[in-house]
Amino acid sequence: MPQLGVVRNPKGDAFVVADIPGIIEGAHQGKGLGDRFLKHVERTAMLLMLLDVSGFSEHEPLDEYRMLLHEIGEFSEELTKKPRIIGLTKIDSVQDRKTLDPVKKKLETLGEKVHLLSSVSKEGLPELVAELALSLIHISEPTRRYAIAFAGFWVKKKKGGG
Repeated sequence: MPQLGVVRNPKGDAFVVADIPGIIEGAHQGKGLGDRFLKHVERTAMLLMLLDVSGFSEHEPLDEYRMLLHEIGEFSEELTKKPRIIGLTKIDSVQDRKTLDPVKKKLETLGEKVHLLSSVSKEGLPELVAELALSLIHISEPTRRYAIAFAGFWVKKKKGGG
């Protein structure tokens, strides 16, 4: 079950974020809890894919990205068409930030919006919150209530904006 929290956007509406366990390879076939969570993702309007760049993850960030896209695409082609933002997380544990440039550039050449994030130092979080909130404004009202940040967060537009 996702854990819910409210993100207070200083420049606009608040929105709800739900932490979702990572989607594993084979999730679209029912492996792990992935297919149950992917059913929730179908009702959403956007994705935030969080990729660990600490060097301690089981997979390289670009491999994780490809696997996540594969799983959501195999579950539903429509999911791959949803607007998305990529968050490169745990940047505080990276000794040389220049090592992130090839990953960031590759994702950007694939048309992705990329944010460098640290939960520890809060680096990049205000900009990410602002972009998520702005993105939610541009999504049609019926689906705006169900915007998602996925592979880490589930973002749901809060009614009444507060």
